[in-house]
Amino acid sequence: MKCVDTCFVIDLLRGVEEAVAESERLDAEGGAAITVVSVFELWLGLGALRGRRRARAAEQLRAVLDRLYVLKMDAPSAEKAAQIFVEARERGRQIEQNDALIAGICISAGCEALVTRNVGHFEGVRNLKISPY
Repeated sequence: MKCVDTCFVIDLLRGVEEAVAESERLDAEGGAAITVVSVFELWLGLGALRGRRRARAAEQLRAVLDRLYVLKMDAPSAEKAAQIFVEARERGRQIEQNDALIAGICISAGCEALVTRNVGHFEGVRNLKISPY
């Protein structure tokens, strides 16, 4: 199973052609997963909206999330995320903590690939296949 990144869901909600087409491919393949970290980031992003706009966006987000399997963070995935973060720093690269958590969860869960347009955010993460859209 592939895992989708936060940016994928944002693009899907915005109707970005490439994300919509990839979503259709993922549905045809049996669906996809998302990490609990991405779910947090998505709900956090809605915090900037107000009133009806927020309510409508929340309804749309729930509809998308209902179609995805949510990968939880556990002790092995947290350990893997920390390893990714430290290894990047040792190589003179920086990875955002949330991106390290997403990568750690994906790898620990045995995901086939991470679907993202933010390829550079995950560059150099060993054992993480990226599926750009």
